[in-house]
Amino acid sequence: MRSPRSRSIVPVRPASLLAIGVAAFLVTAAAIRSLLPWPAEGSLDARWRHFRANAGTYDVVFVGSSNIARTIDPTAFDAELARLGHPVRSYNLAADNMQPTEADFVLREVVAQRASRVRWAVIELLEFAPRGMTATNPFTDRAIYWHDGRGLLGALRRVAASSETISAKLQLGWLHVRHAAWRVSNFGRAEASIVARWRGPDPLDDAVAAAGGFEALDDRLDPSAERVRRRFLASVPAYLAELPQIDVRNRVPALAPADVAARVRAQAAWLRASGIEPLYVIPPLPGASAELYAVAREPGAPAVIALNSPARFPDLYEPEHRYDATHVNRAGAARASVRLAEQLAPLLDRN
Repeated sequence: MRSPRSRSIVPVRPASLLAIGVAAFLVTAAAIRSLLPWPAEGSLDARWRHFRANAGTYDVVFVGSSNIARTIDPTAFDAELARLGHPVRSYNLAADNMQPTEADFVLREVVAQRASRVRWAVIELLEFAPRGMTATNPFTDRAIYWHDGRGLLGALRRVAASSETISAKLQLGWLHVRHAAWRVSNFGRAEASIVARWRGPDPLDDAVAAAGGFEALDDRLDPSAERVRRRFLASVPAYLAELPQIDVRNRVPALAPADVAARVRAQAAWLRASGIEPLYVIPPLPGASAELYAVAREPGAPAVIALNSPARFPDLYEPEHRYDATHVNRAGAARASVRLAEQLAPLLDRN
């Protein structure tokens, strides 16, 4: 005869056990992930640790690709704004090859810092390259770390809106799904994390972090960058001959890419809802950006500062201020930072 106690026991269904196991796994993985470093590439981890520890001291952050990471020196930028009557502190969180999807993640992390007093986000205005950083080795820490839920959805939306073929969209979409799965499970992160903790902080990365997150291309050369520079120096006459065409082509009427305009509007809306005013920048590139100028003319578009004009900013295009055709050197970065501060000051006056 069964006892009353034995009759009260309710059997646990296998589906319930599975759900409990999955929930326990996800909670444990999330706890571990909160302790993992950001990618070491581009001094990202060192710069993020520095910013997070000092979030309450910065008013402005920069995000974007190498055209922001290697172009805007916070020291020169802050000094010029202070001279113009706006004492602020800024920090550069841009990185080589940063896509809009990764920039979104970095901005969300900035907003999530409770101690942050950031009021302005200076964001590179650029189009989404569907293949991004995945052409060579797609499963790196850098390619995976930003694939949280919102990062995955943003990447899938932008792949779907791209001009890739249906087959390429499916392949790229599946790749982003796998990136998200690797991030959720922390797959492959143990070795990098253990090595990072074993070796300790990289002195060079820490120096970049302490310098406002800025590192000029001149400062830490690698063989590939040196080869690009040698080709640039050998082609300076051709480079100079092309400069007048940049302003001409920028004035050609163009339609704003629908995906870029929609992304900018959405990004500006949630940043403003978080108390941060976005400012978009077109860096001093060696080519025209008529479609991006069109984004700036969209109704309700946030402010856009375009530095890619040899006519307005000739000093940013002088060969002695360029590392290669695409990037400025340290002297050029100091000048570009001053030019950006000069353009931003009137906006701060109005605010």
